[in-house]
Amino acid sequence: MNIALVKLSSIGDVVHALPVAAALRASLPQAHLAWIVERREAAVLRGNAALSEIVPVDTRGWRRVRTVFSIAEATGATSISDTWMFHWRSSSRNASLIARIPNFDAL
Repeated sequence: MNIALVKLSSIGDVVHALPVAAALRASLPQAHLAWIVERREAAVLRGNAALSEIVPVDTRGWRRVRTVFSIAEATGATSISDTWMFHWRSSSRNASLIARIPNFDAL
């Protein structure tokens, strides 16, 4: 089973959501557990044994995208072919479950 957790930011909410990853890992030890997180908060998740993968994204950069070349820059690609490779890799992850973790101040 492939599970994608989506909690992009803020750093406090990412930290408070860590028990979700631990509970999923305890319940589903064979699952591939990926966490999609804002690039600047990704460091908090590095080394977490519950996670199989950390997928850092730069949504602030994406908001400034106006051209194909800007997409390459926002995704960290060094060429147009890298941009298409990024899209292919991200769209080929077939998640069985995608869980968006809400902001804790909204609960």
